[in-house]
Amino acid sequence: MKVLIIYYKHSAVVGTIRMGGLIKYLPYFGWEPIVLTNKPSPELNKFRVVTVPYDDNYYIKKLPDMLKDVNENSNLVIKIIRYLWDAFFLYPDIQKYWYYPAVQAADDLLKNQDVDVIVSSFPPVTPHSIAKSLKEKHGIPWVADMRDLWTQYSYYKYSHFFLRKLLEKRLEVKTLTKANCLIIVSKPLAKILKKLHKTHEDIFIIPNGFDPENVNPGIPLTEKFSITYAGGLWNGKRDPGILFDAIKQLDLENKINMADFEINFFGPDDDLLRETVEKYDIADIVNIHGLIPRDEVIKREWRSQMLLLLMWDNPQEEGVFTGKIFEYLAAKRPIISIGYKGGVIDELLAKTGAGISLNGIEEIKEEIFRAYSEFKSNGKVSYNGISEEMNKYSHKEMAKKFSDVFNIIIKKN
Repeated sequence: MKVLIIYYKHSAVVGTIRMGGLIKYLPYFGWEPIVLTNKPSPELNKFRVVTVPYDDNYYIKKLPDMLKDVNENSNLVIKIIRYLWDAFFLYPDIQKYWYYPAVQAADDLLKNQDVDVIVSSFPPVTPHSIAKSLKEKHGIPWVADMRDLWTQYSYYKYSHFFLRKLLEKRLEVKTLTKANCLIIVSKPLAKILKKLHKTHEDIFIIPNGFDPENVNPGIPLTEKFSITYAGGLWNGKRDPGILFDAIKQLDLENKINMADFEINFFGPDDDLLRETVEKYDIADIVNIHGLIPRDEVIKREWRSQMLLLLMWDNPQEEGVFTGKIFEYLAAKRPIISIGYKGGVIDELLAKTGAGISLNGIEEIKEEIFRAYSEFKSNGKVSYNGISEEMNKYSHKEMAKKFSDVFNIIIKKN
C-alpha cells in the first residue's frame, strides 16, 4: 500500500517533526510513503521523494520594493498597505506560489504511480489545497491532518481583520469538505472542529509524539539547579513572569540560594522576555540563548534538572497539545507546566508521571522549593515518568494510528 504525503518543510518545527516521524514509521505497518516536499533532507533519503523547490522567503520577490523593508520607522500609510498586501495577496498563506508547481509534479507522479491514500498536514494551508485538487482529479482518498485548528485557532483571531477571517473560514469549509476524514490532536479541539465541519462524520484524534530512537540515554545533569524553556513566548501570552516572581519571593524568604539557580531560554530573541527578567531583578540567573540548532537544544534539555512548559492562561488552551511537550517527554526530565490548568497537558502529565501543571504563585513556590530541596539533598531532581504510558506517545504509535485510519477510509471508499 502506498501513501502520498504532502510534506511542506518550513519554520514550524512541530510539523516537520510530526510528518518526519510518520514517514519514518509507516513502513512498519505495511505502508510505503511517497513524499511531495519543498526541501530535500537526509531523513527522507531512503524514501521516494518528489521535490518542488520553494521556501518561505519566495514571497518577498512578489512584494513591491517600497514594501520590502517595513519597520517601526515606516510611515503609517506604508504599514497599512503592507498589512493589506499580506492579508490578500498572500492569501491564504505565503506558500501559495508553491501550489501550481506542486500540483503539476503530483499529477505527473500519479500518471505512472498507483497511490492508495493522500495525506496533507496543516499548517500551512497550501498542502491541503494541493491535496483537495488531487482528490478531485484522481479520486484518491484524502486524509487532512490538522495539527492545529485553522480559523478556529485560539491565536488566529488576533492575526487578521474580519473580512480576511470571513473569507478564510469559507475557504476552510470549502476545502475540508472534500477530505475523506480529518485528524486533530486532542478531544477538545475535535469538538471545536466539529462545530464548523458539521457534515464530517470522521474526525480522528492522533496526538503528536516523539521519536523512540531519540530519547535521553541518561547523560549527566547540570551541577546547578537548572530550569530550561525551549520555544517562543507568543507576544507574552506564554508568560514566565509568575515563575520569576515565585523564585524571587523564595529568595527574599531565605528559602533558596540564588547562586544555585540557572534558567535557560532557547528560542526567538524576545525583548519582552528581557523586560520581564529586568522587572523581577533576576538577570544573574537567566540566560537567553536565542535560536540555536535543535539538536543542541535537545541535549541541553536532557541535562536540565527541570523543564519548563509555558501555556497561555486562557480556557482556549484546553485542547492545545504543544509539540514541545513531546520533546520534553523524550528528555525524561521532570516537567513543570505553568499557565492554563484543566486541559490535555494536565491529563498527559498526570498519566505519564512526567511532571505537574501549576497556576498560582503559591503552588509554584511550593513546587520549586520542593524540587530545590531534593536537589540540595541528592544533587539532582528525581524523574518519575512511567515508561509504559510515555511510549503511547511515540512516533511509532502515532504511525500505527494513521495506518488504522488509512485502512478505515479505504474500506469506506
